[in-house]
Amino acid sequence: KSVMPRVFLSGNYKVETNPQKTIEIFYNPLFDPKIILLEKKPLLEPTSSQINEAKIIEYTPNKVTIETNSDAPKLLFLSDNYYPGWKATVDGAETLILKADYTFRAISVPAGKHQVIFTYDPLSFKLGIIICIFSLLSWLVILKLKT
Repeated sequence: KSVMPRVFLSGNYKVETNPQKTIEIFYNPLFDPKIILLEKKPLLEPTSSQINEAKIIEYTPNKVTIETNSDAPKLLFLSDNYYPGWKATVDGAETLILKADYTFRAISVPAGKHQVIFTYDPLSFKLGIIICIFSLLSWLVILKLKT
């Protein structure tokens, strides 16, 4: 009956590389949802602190902007699906997106006030555009040679 917020900062995490164990831990009734389950160790070592603020400023299908404020390094958890093609920046510097709780996203955020931006920029889309342009140019060359 109670839910976690869509975005939050946490200093608690556990690394579990086995997907089946992650699911077992996650669905255990004694599991604390404030603990973030990760497949890899985060870049910064999160710690406990008094100030933990995270607020979504902009939310569109291809971009999510979040403002954070904390007095210690934290993990920023976003309950959107982890999917290749998403990139994250903290104050303009690219950072690693971790798979959290088996299907969501988390990143390391240093202490202080920061702007975090998640953008969807898949390589497959860029390759599709290049192939489309090449095909169109090839088609135009073939038409020109036939006339």
